[in-house]
Amino acid sequence: MNPAEKTVPVQKTAEWEKKSIRIRVVRARESLSVSEREEKSRRAVERIAALPEFRAAYTVMLYRAVREELSLDALPAHPASAGKRFVYPR
Repeated sequence: MNPAEKTVPVQKTAEWEKKSIRIRVVRARESLSVSEREEKSRRAVERIAALPEFRAAYTVMLYRAVREELSLDALPAHPASAGKRFVYPR
């Protein structure tokens, strides 16, 4: 087989695509202004609080935002969170 005809294994292609998507998402996140990030965080909290799965949950696992990630810090104080237990990964 001619080296030019060789195909890249599917696993390598998938890994490259995943890495490429991750880079694009991080760049898009970094391009947001502080006010845009705060607004998107607020909207994310509202959308999560409205989910039937959230409303039915007793325990909710959250993450602490790092770098320019959206913050869900307001979720435990949301009125829909009354009586819920929030846990965070270590």
